[in-house]
Parts: sequence; structure tokens; C-alpha cells
Amino acid sequence: AHPNEALVRRGYEAFNKGDTQTLREVFDRIVWHFPGRSVLAGDHRGTDAVLGFFGRTMELTAGTFRVELHEVVADDQHTVGLHLA
Repeated sequence: AHPNEALVRRGYEAFNKGDTQTLREVFDRIVWHFPGRSVLAGDHRGTDAVLGFFGRTMELTAGTFRVELHEVVADDQHTVGLHLA
């Protein structure tokens, strides 16, 4: 497995635990793409923007939002986590 796969898996685990310190450690040049036309839609660039997106998501769902990671695809340039929300 590519080293970035373990990093992303660690990030998903941290998200589900609400561990923002670990998220800050694993995020590097992050862009979080959220499709659609909702208030959350768009590209969230950088650690602070992504953590803000997560915070807003939790706010809108009264803290109940969780993700179930299914697969991680990783190489030296890109890493993608496929999950159900």
C-alpha cells in the first residue's frame, strides 16, 4: 500500500472521533471537493477551510454526521477516499 493510504485512513478515523489535532497533522495541501448546490458545496482549500467545512457540517447535522470509509486510492500526487456519509 502507498504511504498516503495510511495517512488518509488516519484522517478519516480522526474525523469520526472529532480529533482536530490529528486532522491538522495529516492535512497537507488539502482540497476537499463537495459537489452540489447546497450551502456546503464547493472546493474547500487548505486546512482551515476544510476544518471550517467539517464544523459547518456538524453544525447543520446537530453533530450526527459520520462517514464510513470504503476505499482509498493513493499515489505520490493524489489521494482519494471513497466513503458513504
